[in-house]
Amino acid sequence: MGKKQANKKDPNSEASTGKNSKTEKLTKEDIKQLMQKALDKARKNGLSTYEIQTDLTNALRSKNVPVKPNGNGLMMLLKCTSVVALTVVSIAIVLAVCLDLSSEELLDFVRSQDCLVPSNLLVNEVGRPISDCSMCRGLEAVPIETSITKEIFLQNYAYSGRPVLIKQATSDWLALEYFDYHFFRRLYEKFPNSAEMVDSDCNFLRYQTEFLTFADFLKMDDDKVKRLDWYVGWSNCDRRVMKELRKYYERPFFLPDDSVSSTLDWIFIGGAGPGAGLHIDVVDASSWQAQIRGEKIWTVVPPYECEAVCRQMNVTVNQGDIFVLDTNIWFHRTEILEGEISITIVRSTTEDVGRDDL
Repeated sequence: MGKKQANKKDPNSEASTGKNSKTEKLTKEDIKQLMQKALDKARKNGLSTYEIQTDLTNALRSKNVPVKPNGNGLMMLLKCTSVVALTVVSIAIVLAVCLDLSSEELLDFVRSQDCLVPSNLLVNEVGRPISDCSMCRGLEAVPIETSITKEIFLQNYAYSGRPVLIKQATSDWLALEYFDYHFFRRLYEKFPNSAEMVDSDCNFLRYQTEFLTFADFLKMDDDKVKRLDWYVGWSNCDRRVMKELRKYYERPFFLPDDSVSSTLDWIFIGGAGPGAGLHIDVVDASSWQAQIRGEKIWTVVPPYECEAVCRQMNVTVNQGDIFVLDTNIWFHRTEILEGEISITIVRSTTEDVGRDDL
């Protein structure tokens, strides 16, 4: 997949018959086929991910697509790639460039498509802004608060990027009593097409499970449910489900009066073992993570530019705790501890933007 190969065109490709037909015929299926063919060829040639990414960068630059930290062009092109599939998508885009698509045509195509695969660490790192290291300078461990007022939270933590664990912050939530796998199954069965909406309009994170869709996850047999050899996450954007969920949890008592939470609920559920791998988010706000059941160890890693003054930290979040973390700044991963099922409810929160529906 070197530079010489990058200039070759497939004479049998429909996309090589003329510029207008190329643009019209480069469908999502075409891209997928190119991805698979290119991946097979790259493997046979023994190319490394680094070499392929270098080819991608050079190809994009040749088309005047900006390739630099926070570069909107590269961020747009790669916003849907994953660590596993990064090589495949990189090759596909290089091939598209080799078919003489302009940078504008490439961007227009990507903007018009659904994500081919989930987002990933490398792409999010390329697009994030540089962090102010004062948010972690001098921190030796994640601060833990057992009783905190809105004023203290606002003064020490809110909107600062500084993480904090609030102990027993959900002790009076109904969710602690009612939330389990079967609760969520019944909830989505109650509202027609709500499960399908997770797959089509929201996000389903399958992690290392065999579930291809959220609908598949809800069809698990009882033996599989009890084994707890699975861990998944999803976001909900069905307002019927949202209203039902809000009956079981409340706005965290320590949030400042001027803060608003997103209308999007995230739920993470599963058994002991690895949770989410190391990653960074792009959600434009800090988030609160309420541990409804089970225990989870969080590892938070400062951004690269802050490594000289900040350190990696671990914190254990128990049932009833809320962990507040700006996941746009801190790289993070989770590990589910042995014992009962882990269930976490997550919402992002920011200062005086929009409307809080909780």
